[in-house]
Amino acid sequence: MATILLISGLVSSGLVAWRYRQIPHFGRFDDDAVYVVCAKALAEGHGYRIESFPGGPAETKFPPLFPALVSLIWRLDSHFPGNLHWLTPWLWTMVPALCAVSLAVFRSLGFDSTWAVTLAGLTALNPVAATFGVTVMLELLFTVLLLSSLCLVEY
Repeated sequence: MATILLISGLVSSGLVAWRYRQIPHFGRFDDDAVYVVCAKALAEGHGYRIESFPGGPAETKFPPLFPALVSLIWRLDSHFPGNLHWLTPWLWTMVPALCAVSLAVFRSLGFDSTWAVTLAGLTALNPVAATFGVTVMLELLFTVLLLSSLCLVEY
């Protein structure tokens, strides 16, 4: 039953990702546009800059890892906004990654297998996880990296 919950959560968030694969809500959060502009600058070899601002100043507010990863997709297809559909599958892979890392965290906390899989399934069913799975924001990536580092410290 717990495995069915986990699979159902991943399938439902995958369907959300498929439905919003063109990221029609792009730019509503403001930060997502900054990430993509910086990714474009990185992909074109201009450094970590906000080229949409006059003078193209260096970006000093946001961490560079997420835009650096997005820049790899920009290098595949530099035609904006058509290249956003390449970004969606990568963003969504953070949902299963979050579930996998959550499962490891729950197991390390002493939960038995059934409870750990159930909690990972509830993580997959969480609408916030599904929303961030189709949003150009670093929250899911950061959470996966944070939980992974906590697991590594535990062992």
